Amino acid sequence: MSRLFLHLLLATVLTAAAAPQAAASLTATEILQRARKNAQVEQADLTLRMLLVNKRGEKRQRSVEALKKSINGRIHYVIRFLFPNDIKGTSLLTVQNPKGEDDQFIYLPALHRTRRISSSEKSKSFLGTDFSYDDFQSRRVDTSVHTVLGEERVGDSDCYKVESKPKDSSRAAYSRVVTWIRKDIFVPVKGEYYDAHGKLLKEMKVVRLEKIDGHWTATRAVMTNVQKNHKTLLEVTKAQYDKPLADDLFTRAALERG
Repeated sequence: MSRLFLHLLLATVLTAAAAPQAAASLTATEILQRARKNAQVEQADLTLRMLLVNKRGEKRQRSVEALKKSINGRIHYVIRFLFPNDIKGTSLLTVQNPKGEDDQFIYLPALHRTRRISSSEKSKSFLGTDFSYDDFQSRRVDTSVHTVLGEERVGDSDCYKVESKPKDSSRAAYSRVVTWIRKDIFVPVKGEYYDAHGKLLKEMKVVRLEKIDGHWTATRAVMTNVQKNHKTLLEVTKAQYDKPLADDLFTRAALERG
């Protein structure tokens, strides 16, 4: 789970409940596999409030709808902006590709067209937020080398501290990612992302966890770009896990229908 935030908007925010595990000696890979298994939600429909804060303290508010569904064994995500009007309808579709990079498409209402996100664009900011397009991709656990750095408390919770380094750095957005995963429920609650020079670039923190319909949900979280002194705060205002979602919502045509 080296992409902690959607894997943040939609994997940590959509994390299934897990029974407490015995405190056996687990490898880093086993810890991450358990956390990923716990995040397997068949379908979900969320509305999130997003607040962008720059280094001068200036704020911009946005609202987004986030949908997730497993279709034919492949995870599909849609993120659609609902507010403000200048970006309303802008949508991102991510389709899991088990053999390589996920397929990603963005719809821009002003251009009335959908286009594919190229590999060279995936490290760029997603519409001014502190997430890149790459943050919204899934990643197989075996594409990185994982190491348990120890155990630490985050707030009141004991956590595994796991470092992940990509096997192929030329195709990776980060040189390493450090993830704090709660030992009792195997939910990630903190993450650090390092740039190509090994310097801390971004930090993610889950501020509030709630159990909704039997699923642990990160209802408040913040991603901070420490190098730009800019942050994106997320708050879940609606979460539904049992609402049936049609397969055709997760298509390029659906993006253009709005």
